[in-house]
Amino acid sequence: MQERRKHNRHVVQARVKLYHPDFGAVDGVSSNISDGGVRVELATVPAVVPGTAVKMVLLDSRNPDFIFNCEVVRIEDGALALAILSYESGGETWAIRDLRRQWHTNA
Repeated sequence: MQERRKHNRHVVQARVKLYHPDFGAVDGVSSNISDGGVRVELATVPAVVPGTAVKMVLLDSRNPDFIFNCEVVRIEDGALALAILSYESGGETWAIRDLRRQWHTNA
């Protein structure tokens, strides 16, 4: 089977907090992350559908004050697959491509 992903995935187990007005805050753990998204394992998967907007904080990140604006792409048994759309920092919203440039410049 041919790989269809745009971005390579990296195994990263880090604490994550997801936020949504309907379910509040839930804690999870990332299982993999790429430049385009993240898979978050959850003890209880909230009742969401693909396309639902959620906010995510990577608690173990060097920048735990970044709030990532995500969209649910897929619901799996015990996990959500999220596309990362943009991020918020210092009261401003930034395109995720700006953060990708920083990641690749500093790598």
